[in-house]
Amino acid sequence: MAIVEPAEAGRAPAKDTSPAKDSALAEDSALAKDTAPVKDGARTKNMVLRLDPDLAELLATVAEVEGRSVSDVAREAIAALVDARRKDKRFRRLLEDNLARHQRLLDLLQDGAP
Repeated sequence: MAIVEPAEAGRAPAKDTSPAKDSALAEDSALAKDTAPVKDGARTKNMVLRLDPDLAELLATVAEVEGRSVSDVAREAIAALVDARRKDKRFRRLLEDNLARHQRLLDLLQDGAP
C-alpha cells in the first residue's frame, strides 16, 4: 500500500504522471474496492448478495445469537455449500457436461467453422 506524505507548507506533493504509475494506481484502487485484508495476510472479495427479507432477517438472527458478523455466518454457509457440491456426484456430472460443451464451442471457434 502506498503512503502519501502530507504537502509541505501548502505545497502539493509532486505527482508521478507516468502511464505505468497511473496503471498501478488504478489496479491498486480496483483491488482496494473489491477486497479487504483478513487475518494471516489473506484477502476477501467484496460481493453483493441479494436475499429476500425473511432470509436476511434469519441470517442476522443467527449471527446475533452466535455473536458473529452476518458476513462470517454467510461465508461459513457458502463454504459448506461449495464443499457439499465437491462431493456431489450429480454436480460433478453437470460440471463435466458443461466442460465438454464448452470444449466443443472452443473447438468450433478455433476451426473457424460458421
